[in-house]
Amino acid sequence: MDPQPTVPKDIKNTPIVPPTYQTQSSSRLPIIIIGLLIIIFIAIVSVYYLATQQFSRRSSVSPTSITKNTSVPSPTTIVHPTQSLIIGNKTAGWKTYTDPSNLFAFNYPSNLQPTDSQSSFCNTNYYLLNKKIVLTSQSYAPSKNTYLQVEYSFGVSIDPSKGNPKSCYINPQDNSKLEKTITYNGQMYYIGTTSGIAAGCHGNSEIYRTLYKNQCYEIALNWTEDSNWNNPVDVQIASTEKNKSFSILNNIFSTFHFL
Repeated sequence: MDPQPTVPKDIKNTPIVPPTYQTQSSSRLPIIIIGLLIIIFIAIVSVYYLATQQFSRRSSVSPTSITKNTSVPSPTTIVHPTQSLIIGNKTAGWKTYTDPSNLFAFNYPSNLQPTDSQSSFCNTNYYLLNKKIVLTSQSYAPSKNTYLQVEYSFGVSIDPSKGNPKSCYINPQDNSKLEKTITYNGQMYYIGTTSGIAAGCHGNSEIYRTLYKNQCYEIALNWTEDSNWNNPVDVQIASTEKNKSFSILNNIFSTFHFL
């Protein structure tokens, strides 16, 4: 029997302590905490910086540098061959005429009345194709101290036989070709003028012709004045009244449209 090995007394009485191991995650924990603190600090600094910048911009704008646009938009202007027509609220409260055949419509002031005549009160002719409607102011004296009598009217006529530009766009007084054009409400019109004189009467018309659905339409803006013309005041009053009347007639025309 073999002899048992002897263990030194100091080793025998020494307790056995298991080895300790340092985990990898615990060694990284301080680094993670420091990183989070840095991110939080950067976020706080960024928010503070943006807030101070916005406050700085607001404080840099002085009250006097803020202006409000109080300008009124310019009214629509249509160039007329003899004058400028400003369309605003001048047609407010006017009546509406609608063609019985539902072809067209326009607005007009209440002092104009339908008439069956195709000539003025002193027999100057209106150059109309085939009358659909004529609204007239009837003759009136614009002043008590005058012999002057005036009248203005708005006429619409149509001629189905003139369904092409060659036959429609001519001046009815001399058969000359109409060259000038104007556009109202998306419809182009050819412009012409006519005039007439009869025993102290002067008549002027501005005509506008257009083709619509192969039919020739004519819009006539008519003016007639009558006097013995011995009074110089009549000439001045007639000129003023004519401008006023054509302004009304053009405002009527500005509302004309096909249905």
